[in-house]
Amino acid sequence: LVYNEAACAKEQMGRGEPGREMLSQAGEMLKAQSDWTEEGLEKALHDWIEGQGLEIKNVAPKIRIALTGTTVSPALWPTLVLIGKDETLKRIAAFLEH
Repeated sequence: LVYNEAACAKEQMGRGEPGREMLSQAGEMLKAQSDWTEEGLEKALHDWIEGQGLEIKNVAPKIRIALTGTTVSPALWPTLVLIGKDETLKRIAAFLEH
């Protein structure tokens, strides 16, 4: 997967930057998610985001970059379901390793 460098810079996704840490934490939350449906993922992510004192606009672009390489993608929930849990977690891990 090729990551859009401008999108990564805008979302502060470089090594040691806060966006990368936010993605790591979101990945851990998704790993623990057992209800891998659009509704289940939306609720879990919104609950987690609220608990972190964030907004969806702070987190969704970071997940999109890890999944698709850019912040432009179809809606996040169907994308997560379509890609599947295992592949989603692999792509997040791959981004964090790059």
